[in-house]
Formats: sequence, C-alpha cells, structure tokens
Amino acid sequence: MTLRTLIVDDEQAARDRLRRLLGDVAGVVVIGDADSGPAALEAIDALHPDLVFLDVQMPGMDGLAVVEALRGRPRAPLIVFATAYEEHAMAAFDAHAVSYLLKPIDRERLAAAVERCRQIAQSHRVESELTRIADALQRREVAGERLVVRTRRGLKMLQPADIVCVSAEGSVVHVHTAQEVLRADQPVRELEAVLPDPPFFRARRGVLVNLDRVQEIQHGFRGCFVLVLADAGATEIALSERQSKVLRERLGPKGAR
Repeated sequence: MTLRTLIVDDEQAARDRLRRLLGDVAGVVVIGDADSGPAALEAIDALHPDLVFLDVQMPGMDGLAVVEALRGRPRAPLIVFATAYEEHAMAAFDAHAVSYLLKPIDRERLAAAVERCRQIAQSHRVESELTRIADALQRREVAGERLVVRTRRGLKMLQPADIVCVSAEGSVVHVHTAQEVLRADQPVRELEAVLPDPPFFRARRGVLVNLDRVQEIQHGFRGCFVLVLADAGATEIALSERQSKVLRERLGPKGAR
C-alpha cells in the first residue's frame, strides 16, 4: 500500500529534510507540504493525503487545533507528529498507538512510524486513531509540558519552571537550572519556540531568561538592566538597551526604575 503523504512544518528546512528522509522509505509518496495549520487544512481538503507529518508547535493554529479540526471529517488522514520537544511522555503516546517523532528525526524511527501507519490504514482504523491522538494531546495540556534537552549524554527531561536561563556562546548552547548547567544540542531559537512567554524573556541575542527565577534587577551601563538569577552562581545577565526598554514596559510604572 502506497501512502500519499503531506508534510506540515512552519520551517522550510525541516520540511525539506523530512522530504529527503521520506524519499528513502518504501511505499511513501510526498504529494505536498504546508507551513501552517490553516494551510495544512486547505491542503488536506484539496489533496486528500493518507498520511500527514504534523509539527506540534506552530504559530497561530498548532498541531492540536489541526487534529481537532479534522475529527469527524470523511477521509481523515493518519497523523505523525514531528516536534522538537516532548509534550507528555513518548511512552504515553506509544501506548495509544500514536506515532511520534522527536527532531532531529531518526531514519529507523521514521520507517517504523510509516509502517505503523500503513498497518492502521490497512485495518481502516484512521478515525479512531485521530480521536486517540486528540485525547492524548488534551491530557498533555492538563498534565503540563516537559522540555527535552538533547545533551551529549542523551536526553534530559526538564519542566520549563526548572530552567533559569538559556545562553549561547558561539555555537555552544547552555541550559541553566538551579543545580546544573547542561550543554544542549538545540539552537536557542529552537528552545525559544517551545518555552512559554511569559515567563521566558529574550534578554539579548542568544540569551533567554526565566523572569520567575530573577532574584534582583540592577541598573547597569547607560540605564540597561542587569538581571541577577536565582541559581547557585547568582548569574548576572546584562540586557541590551532595547530589551531593557521592553522589560521596563512589561514591569509597568511600579517596576524597576
């Protein structure tokens, strides 16, 4: 059985890479792509794909909203999520027969996900599978999200509240918690896309700060703020002039002066 496939991701590079990977998977034909939730729904209506690779975290209409919009539709496609972070726990998704891929996508896991979808399609369980996906994601919303930080030692699961700041020095990215500093493989922009705002705030290029973990705001050069963080080293983060102004506006008239 050949699976006619649609790729949905707001990043062109991610769509291109997945298209290349799928080119090596037997029985898959990529019939199109989309860069947003609304564009995905339009493409699904127009192309009637058997399978959709769907990025969970997208601006505006996210993956959950796309799945909800598809529920009850005739000829609903199978969904495979591809994302940079773990919403709940991979085991929970697997237990509900939900195909789930963590970026960067592994070739073997991709092939296994496609084969699982092929088996589901052949057994005509697409609609029930879509319902299970939506239900699993709704449980994620209640349970709270965890961030997967890829390190050289493997995967580290963190609650966003545990992260004090994220900083980049050249190509090296560090994730700071109160107890340790982790070297992450993801770029800062990828982590920024999945960390909640608020409380996370861009202090300057390459630096994100959890404002809930700031213990003091000091005045620095030319009126710029210096944030003293609530970590073991009382790390100091100097804000850019522009971001100091943004933070001052966020704090309001009774904030730091």
